[in-house]
Amino acid sequence: MEVDPAPIPEMVARAQCGDSDAFERIVREFDRSLRAFSHRLLGPRWTEDVLQEAYLRAFRALSQYKAERGTFRSWLYRIVYRCCLDEQRRRRRQPLVWASGLEELPSPHTFESAVAARDGLWDALGRLSAEERACVILVDGLGFDYESAATILDLPRGTVASRLNRARPLLHRALREPLEETKGEGHARIP
Repeated sequence: MEVDPAPIPEMVARAQCGDSDAFERIVREFDRSLRAFSHRLLGPRWTEDVLQEAYLRAFRALSQYKAERGTFRSWLYRIVYRCCLDEQRRRRRQPLVWASGLEELPSPHTFESAVAARDGLWDALGRLSAEERACVILVDGLGFDYESAATILDLPRGTVASRLNRARPLLHRALREPLEETKGEGHARIP
């Protein structure tokens, strides 16, 4: 199980006693990774709304957080995940659309092949169910261990493992297709 950095438990205790500045510091500490998580689950269109809702829910539920049930980071991720699922249910008929950020591109052999790989990744993630996508993002994208991902997703550890086992081959196939298409066009293939 993951461990919170030393100042987080202290800030959580202060926030639970009504210190809104401590809660704001906690949010700033985790905002970037929570933003990436939400963005990867839903795309950029709804990230801001989801995070506002999640932070409000977290603030209102601070008294319910108990350290012995897991880290505050996992607790906060779980709230963001649930808000993402709620948003996805509300917008069920709208397709997932992501903008590929150039600042996040891998080191490319050519710019064109990097863009193709990036677009292929977003397309491949969009083909997964929300549950599979969440597992891939948490474990493979953000580096959570299976146990922490299970805590965040409120699933047994084995379910996280089986979702990853199902999702990874789908991602591999989906990513291989666009790269093979560009291979014959004189573009370098990204390994």
